Formats: sequence, C-alpha cells, structure tokens
Amino acid sequence: MSLAVESGGQWPDAVERILRGLPEWFGIDESLLGYVEAARSLPTVIARQDGDIVGVCVVRLHNPLAAENELTRAFFEAVGFIPLEERTDIWGPTTRASSR
Repeated sequence: MSLAVESGGQWPDAVERILRGLPEWFGIDESLLGYVEAARSLPTVIARQDGDIVGVCVVRLHNPLAAENELTRAFFEAVGFIPLEERTDIWGPTTRASSR
C-alpha cells in the first residue's frame, strides 16, 4: 500500500465523490454542492492511496488565526482520523474558545 499527500491543485470531483459517500454528514445536496464549488478555488490537500484519492482537506481561512472549528474536529475523529499535532502549551483544559 502506497500513501501520498499532494497539494497545490484543485480536485472538486474528488471532493464531491467523497462527500456523497458520507450522506449522514453531508446529506443536504445544496450544502454539498457549496463545498464542491469552494473546492474549485480554495487551498486543497489530498491523500492518495495506491494512486486513488482517498482523502481531501479543503482549507477555508476564517481569519489569519483560524481554519477549523470544534465540529470539524469532532467529525474527523468520528470517522477515524487522529490529530497529528496537539498543542497543550497554549491550549489546555483551562482554556476554552469563546462561543457566540
């Protein structure tokens, strides 16, 4: 098994295929197509396993310091991903993100 990570391109067709395979998370067609459209221009990273695209990360910067949120992390953990880096020197049990 060969795994490779690639960036610097756009893969909206792969985004659509992967999201359609997760209807319990991305079952609203209008929203799903919004993600696909965003994948045409936003920075994207893909994972290929034996040449096939098996994972995709489309990055939308909310501001210069944030590109993710708690629900996004919960989704990825629920489908088996693990964090590659977890910062405890600046974020820990006593710090919380403010909610609106």
